[in-house]
Amino acid sequence: MEENKGNPRKFSELRRLAEKLLHKKKANTQEKLPDNMEEIVHELRVHQIELEMQNDELRKTQVELEESRNKYYDLYDFAPVGYLTLDKNGLIQEINLTGAHLLGLERHYLIKMAFYQFIAPEDHQVFYVHRQKVFETRLQQSCELNLIKKDGTKFFAQLQCIAIEDDKGNFNGMRSAISDITRLKQTEEELKEYRSHLEDLLKKETNELLTAHEQLQKGIIEQRRSEESLRKTEESVSKDQQIAHLGSWEWNIETAEQAWSDEQFRIFGYEPRVMNPTYDHFLKALHSDDRDRFILAVQEAIEGAKPYEIEFRIIRPDKTRRTIFAQGGVLRDEHDKPVRMVGTVLDITERKQTERNLDAALSEIKELKDQLEAEKAYLQDEIKLHYNYENIIGQSDELNYVLYKVEQIARTDTNVLVLGETGTGKELVARAIHSLSSRKDRALVKINCAALPSNLIESELFGHEKGAFTGAHVKQLGRFEIANGAILFLDEIGELPMELQPKLLRVIQDGEFERLGSPYTTKVNVRIIAATNRNLEEEIRRGRFREDLWFRLNIFPITMPPLRDRLEDIPLLVDFYVDKICKKMGKSIESIPTGVMNALQNYHWPGNVRELENVLERAVINSSGPKLHLVDELKKPSKDLMTTPKTMEAVERDHIVRVLEQSHWKVSGKNGASEILGLDRSTLRARMKKLGIHEP
Repeated sequence: MEENKGNPRKFSELRRLAEKLLHKKKANTQEKLPDNMEEIVHELRVHQIELEMQNDELRKTQVELEESRNKYYDLYDFAPVGYLTLDKNGLIQEINLTGAHLLGLERHYLIKMAFYQFIAPEDHQVFYVHRQKVFETRLQQSCELNLIKKDGTKFFAQLQCIAIEDDKGNFNGMRSAISDITRLKQTEEELKEYRSHLEDLLKKETNELLTAHEQLQKGIIEQRRSEESLRKTEESVSKDQQIAHLGSWEWNIETAEQAWSDEQFRIFGYEPRVMNPTYDHFLKALHSDDRDRFILAVQEAIEGAKPYEIEFRIIRPDKTRRTIFAQGGVLRDEHDKPVRMVGTVLDITERKQTERNLDAALSEIKELKDQLEAEKAYLQDEIKLHYNYENIIGQSDELNYVLYKVEQIARTDTNVLVLGETGTGKELVARAIHSLSSRKDRALVKINCAALPSNLIESELFGHEKGAFTGAHVKQLGRFEIANGAILFLDEIGELPMELQPKLLRVIQDGEFERLGSPYTTKVNVRIIAATNRNLEEEIRRGRFREDLWFRLNIFPITMPPLRDRLEDIPLLVDFYVDKICKKMGKSIESIPTGVMNALQNYHWPGNVRELENVLERAVINSSGPKLHLVDELKKPSKDLMTTPKTMEAVERDHIVRVLEQSHWKVSGKNGASEILGLDRSTLRARMKKLGIHEP
């Protein structure tokens, strides 16, 4: 009976119940015993019943303790960080499943293994110093080092350790939490790169970026076989969760009961253990915009047996908002029926604020960059207007009018026709329009229509498929496809063969064409700048240029004035080209005599700026001193030449027409035009077709 003295109230109740049961038994038996024997038997039977009832109570208490222990074992093993216990010699005494996974071995293999085996050699000293601090201070300490899994894989980890003491205060080992922070370290490196890039521009914002993203999931749970060790483990886990802002929960799906850790209460804005939490409490705290998404994630986890990860917002009772990252999984019975869910919630509000600060800093940098680019473009425009415009040298009214027209049309998508004599700088005008256009980020694509034979120009413009014609061994893109989204400069457009002009017209009108040998239509978006030294209206009258194509090209014509109409620009051009030529040849011309400049300004320059450059190059070559000496004899043109200038083609056409008229339009045969001109008859007919000569 001594064993029942510690609880007299409980003993008296058991005694009363035992006597009651004994009286019932005696009433049912007819045995007669001596008085003293009857008392002994009575006491023994009462004692027996007491023992049976105590055993029932102990078994019930043991079942409850086992259920409670299993609950904490699940939390211990499902924790997002690795927990382990080391003895004072550094041997692993206990480790959870997460820790075993991090070290790459099953849990039972790790017991009694030295933790030093998993530390990278270069970090042995780091762990030694960390361990000494834990022993000396008896306070929680942390360190970062490289760990090596059993398969040789290395990862960067953070250790949180605290000393274990026995009842007498002697050091007995330490409990540790391991977190894989490799990804966090990579994030830190990226932030350092951003910080280095931003220092010169935004020092103030850079200081805000120094906030580290080091919110680690911590917790120390150690298995205990007794109620006292279980209580200590629970207190340790609660403390670690508070440090890491990591809460944990369990939900009994059948009874709808929930259990929250102390830190989960704090995260949701409640004092720990002041209420019995339910699933409705959880849902009520969620932001209305996130609630349906969370319910769907939980439902999918229950139905699909897959863990979930989700980020959502909560509103606390004091109306403050926090951002949460949650993880959870489903536990099932032997029939695969979901019975419980366990999970964690991590408060990531500060981390999200850091990300927003980073985005704001990057946005401000972009604004400053755009502002600097705008200022740079403005300064470049100013330089062009005051000094030169894409190498167009001059300040005459005629040239300024051309530049004004360029400014007007450049930022539109309108096609432009540049007119002017040979050597006036039509391509420079095209480049100036391109540099000011919205398509300036793409290269200006060029093609000279007079530089290619008629049988090749179609392939150059529109491309061809493999095998489209003899020699087409590979597929080739045409200039229109290359210039898609950009600008195409068609130089000497007046030389484009008549048979290709309808195809060009279709591209300008509809933006589509077919490659040679292809049945498929290709669509492009190309802006066209065309240039010619011919009088296209005269070409139309002669039947050598399509009128509808001319209408499409002549939307915004710009005419480059000849050099003879820009006399005040000649000194600027002379200085520019003399300096350019001297640098190329390694010479030095310090002065240009007045007589030389007058001769240059009095010449009519039929070859315009190109001829001027050639004349100046010959002069520099032949100048042996610091003064420029002209080699060419520049004379004023004769009166006839000035009043009736003709191109070589016009002279040829007039001569052929006179010979045909003399031979009464007899092309071949004796005394025919081909015989008089000394040409083959097929050659003469081809020249007549090209020059638009027809018998009246």
